Amino acid sequence: MGTRLLVSILLTMVLVASPALPVRAQPAGPSAPTADQAQPLPAPPVPPQAPNIGPIPIFVPAFLITVIALYLSAGPFTAVAQNVVSPALRASSVTMLLFVAHVFGDSHSTFDVGFLADKLGGLQAALLITSPTLLVVAAIIAATGLRSVRPDMEAMEDEWAKRPAHPAGAAGQA
Repeated sequence: MGTRLLVSILLTMVLVASPALPVRAQPAGPSAPTADQAQPLPAPPVPPQAPNIGPIPIFVPAFLITVIALYLSAGPFTAVAQNVVSPALRASSVTMLLFVAHVFGDSHSTFDVGFLADKLGGLQAALLITSPTLLVVAAIIAATGLRSVRPDMEAMEDEWAKRPAHPAGAAGQA
């Protein structure tokens, strides 16, 4: 998982930091000589150039790979959130996971990036600062939390195993 996060950070940095591809000017053709000028040597042939279509051919695949790499961890983290609580609380666990992720993540991110962009003079600089930095912070927090997954899962399984087993028909009888 660390490799995917590193790849997504690097791709984000490339996407944010890369300026648009420059348009190359075509050299002017030879001008017609006047009577008092000597004949100039013919210019070497200019190889045909592909039309400049901008950064789209680079941006779209890189953006796709970045988004896929960023979201690859969502499934395993949801599974971990369900495996460390008793089965009766799994839906609540995923609900809290999504709520906390949105409160600490995307609920204020547009304001924060916009504020930084205004202070720094451009969106590119704000994204270059926030994206890699916050992805590294998130990776450190995730790695810290993943250390306790196995003991938490074992504690939940031990607690669940201690519960008394109820016969199939005994739930409705009192």
